[in-house]
Amino acid sequence: FGLTNLGAIRTEGYDLGVNYRLPEFSIGKFVIDWQTSYTSVYDTLADKDPATEWVGNVGYPGLFRVRSNFGVTWEKGDYGVSYMARYYSGMKENCASAPRPCNDADHLDQDGNADPLNRTGSNVFHDLQFSVKLPWNATAALGANNVTNHRGPIMFTAPNSNFPYYGGFDIGRFWYVRYTQKF
Repeated sequence: FGLTNLGAIRTEGYDLGVNYRLPEFSIGKFVIDWQTSYTSVYDTLADKDPATEWVGNVGYPGLFRVRSNFGVTWEKGDYGVSYMARYYSGMKENCASAPRPCNDADHLDQDGNADPLNRTGSNVFHDLQFSVKLPWNATAALGANNVTNHRGPIMFTAPNSNFPYYGGFDIGRFWYVRYTQKF
């Protein structure tokens, strides 16, 4: 302990990326982009003491089992539309102390000890963008992240700097206008 960093993290996972441009149709060009990460292991050891080892962190706030982005882009002439779905698998948090909600009160840890959990469902955020190519090698775009104004769950274990909302989730719908100039 003290000023010594003796901790360790053991993690394992898999990534899959698919990017496919379909043949051009009379209605335009389509591109599909799918990027997914699967985390199978994320274990921590605080100070090289087996008593501080925390096995099975996957699924706790910020340590998603699956994170996936799926996008489709359509272009015809100078115009384009892009759609993106951002998926986060469900999370779990300890709910041993009241007054936290507890929807899996009978859960047992790997040693068979009582380990009540609160489980949240998965979350998907949808993004949409419209763009137009301009004559001087520029592009203008209008878009929105989290078009459906989806809100993630409140986490009572305060996963991000003592705030009950996971910081990787959108806080609300976000509109934007973008101008890109290529030289």
